[in-house]
Amino acid sequence: MRSRFVWHDGQWMPRAEWEAQRVAASGVSIVRDFTDAVWNPADGQHHTSRTTYEAATRAAGCVEIGRTEANRMRERGNQPAHTMPPVRDTLRRFLNEG
Repeated sequence: MRSRFVWHDGQWMPRAEWEAQRVAASGVSIVRDFTDAVWNPADGQHHTSRTTYEAATRAAGCVEIGRTEANRMRERGNQPAHTMPPVRDTLRRFLNEG
């Protein structure tokens, strides 16, 4: 396995060590549940808990990709898959058909 290093504060350091320092320095991260029910397009249900929302997404065979992951994919030269039509068009069709 190839070792990776990062240039940080004027010296080379192992990437794993650098990431550990970066995560430790970022502090505590609190992820709250939803205040209102959120509709999950993967299963068509409304969820009030982030845990059940994410579990339903995984159970449907889907993966959540946030902005940071999409940006990482672009940096690596991979474009996120945009094979589905925009949600806007689907919502308009749904609302017009009643």
